[in-house]
Amino acid sequence: MLLMQYRFDLEDDHDMRALRERVSVIGSGFNSLAGLVQKAFLVSNLANGRPNRYAPFYVWQDEEAMRAFLLSDAFARVCAKYGRPKVRAWMTIHSRTGDFSRIPGQATQEFISIEPSTDLGTLASEERAKADAVGRDGELHSIHIGFDTTMWQLVRTCFWHQPPETICGIDAYDLEYLAFPHRECLSA
Repeated sequence: MLLMQYRFDLEDDHDMRALRERVSVIGSGFNSLAGLVQKAFLVSNLANGRPNRYAPFYVWQDEEAMRAFLLSDAFARVCAKYGRPKVRAWMTIHSRTGDFSRIPGQATQEFISIEPSTDLGTLASEERAKADAVGRDGELHSIHIGFDTTMWQLVRTCFWHQPPETICGIDAYDLEYLAFPHRECLSA
């Protein structure tokens, strides 16, 4: 599996209500997208004390599915509307998806630098163990952890049923829609 994200940092006066309405119209179309495991439509805005931002986050079955989307008309329409974004992709260390009978409404994302002396095998094992231990209270729906070997950075993206506490250095979003064509629990 691969994790992928792009984001748009929007002007302070951007019509976020229109963006949320757009998500409600297009979101369900991703439920039938070949090769997609999950797509989270992540939005933050000034009204909640965060920057106006649209940051879709994807979990793909493989590189072929990700490439097909990036070459698609759907991605071309996003670029036409907001500009061509920088697309980031991460190798998956761990991915756990919760029960879809209860859809999450919040998300957090943390980017962590990987020091040159870090043993990557140990890091992956430790991250899997932490992921398995977190959220056992039922508030964590999904957790996706990946690493980027060009920037040597770990990303930890979590989808929550209740807003977690605000922590400096961790981005927080409203999860406007969660597309999930493949509803089985996945582990990488």
